[in-house]
Amino acid sequence: MSSSPRFRARPDVVVAELDGGSVLLDLTTSAYYSLNPAGLFLWRELEEPRAADELQQAVRAAYDVDEAVCARDVDALLEALQARRLLLREPDAA
Repeated sequence: MSSSPRFRARPDVVVAELDGGSVLLDLTTSAYYSLNPAGLFLWRELEEPRAADELQQAVRAAYDVDEAVCARDVDALLEALQARRLLLREPDAA
């Protein structure tokens, strides 16, 4: 049985909450990325290793959102964070 990949936030990416939003700062590249409140919620969840389905469950528990919409949006954010190398992929469980 294969397990879902688990991701966590890179420790050298910091978050700052500002009036009206939040930003991530990649200390390696000095690049900034903005997050909406749901994105910030997910980033906080990624402080510990999480699989996409765990993140979807957390979002659905915190927000009133359709399951299909939630899955699409969580997957899109994970892809964007991975593309910018802001996440670490945890080794698959043996």
